[in-house]
Amino acid sequence: MHYVFDWSRTSPERLHPSKDYAAARTRARPVSAGICVSQKKLRQIVDPSQRLLGQLHKIVYISQLPPAPHHNIRRRVIERFKKSLFHYGSDPYNLKVELSKLGTA
Repeated sequence: MHYVFDWSRTSPERLHPSKDYAAARTRARPVSAGICVSQKKLRQIVDPSQRLLGQLHKIVYISQLPPAPHHNIRRRVIERFKKSLFHYGSDPYNLKVELSKLGTA
């Protein structure tokens, strides 16, 4: 187990009994004032925005590929979908809703 010393429960007089309180307050404070958690207790989280960004990355990547030697209907559909996502007047909420539909399909 990992333990972190709780500096908030220690009075400056106990740390520096010979010095006054004001002098003790001006001394350097500990660098880490956070908590320490065992690696065994950590787990990976599911981030919905990461899933949406992954879908968006695929769409942008496909639309930036060089032109195909033959007519590819799927690619044209993806490019039209990208244009509909980023047309003038579109808002971030619409982008989120449309990308969420892709994630559930």
